[in-house]
Amino acid sequence: MADDRYLRGKAIRDEAYGKDGTAYWENINRISPTHARMIHEYVFGTIWDGPDLDLKTRGLITIAVAATLDAGHEVGQHTRGFLNRGGTKEEVIATILQCSPYIGFPKTNHALKAAQAIFDQWEEKREEWKPLYAEDTKAVRAKGTGTKGAKRQARAKAKAPAAKKGASRRKA
Repeated sequence: MADDRYLRGKAIRDEAYGKDGTAYWENINRISPTHARMIHEYVFGTIWDGPDLDLKTRGLITIAVAATLDAGHEVGQHTRGFLNRGGTKEEVIATILQCSPYIGFPKTNHALKAAQAIFDQWEEKREEWKPLYAEDTKAVRAKGTGTKGAKRQARAKAKAPAAKKGASRRKA
């Protein structure tokens, strides 16, 4: 089970952070293999792989938490991951601004600057930052294991007929 979570976590992480993220993780692994394994197994393989939120929502939450902690590197890293998952610059900025009344202007300023540094480099470094193993990642995540995998597959099946019929989830 732990190995399954590790592989799913690695796939989720690789999907977001690209070669640069892998190099960062390898550096952490050289310092503490136990901590590096927990990043894949627990953070991404358990928490990020949970059934109730999509990865873009999780990314915005993580950006907000990193802003709250005044963790500029993490704001940047998760901004890259969010953009790789199809998120927009405007969504990142709105998320950080939503935090401002609660975390204060200095932390908001730091987070906005960290995100802007990513926006400024996006086109130049996009190839280096692009997701890794996109097809393998989808296969690993789609399989899932245990309850989470079964729930994910059941939700996908339940949504499929509605999508084909063009049904809307909103009530008129």
